[in-house]
Amino acid sequence: MVLLLGRVVIEGAAGRIDSNRQSAAVELVSYLALNPGADHHAIDNALRPGRLDSKQMRNAGISRTRSWLGKDADGEAFFLRIQDTGYSR
Repeated sequence: MVLLLGRVVIEGAAGRIDSNRQSAAVELVSYLALNPGADHHAIDNALRPGRLDSKQMRNAGISRTRSWLGKDADGEAFFLRIQDTGYSR
C-alpha cells in the first residue's frame, strides 16, 4: 500500500533495501502508483529529468525496488516487469 498524504510510506514491503537506496525506491513506487502503465521513458523523465543515466542504471534501481517490495501470496512480484520496447540510452 502506498500512503501519499503526509510522509510518503510504502506499507507491506517484505524485502530489504539499503537505507541510501530507499528514498529512490519510494519515489519510483509513488510515481507508478499515480501513473499506472507508465513506461521507462516516462519514468526516466519524471524521476531523473535532464539526466542521461544508462538503461542498466535505471534497471538496477527497478530491480532493487522489485526485490524490496517482495511477492504476494501467489508468488507474483508486487512490482511487475515493464515491457521492453528496445529503447536504450
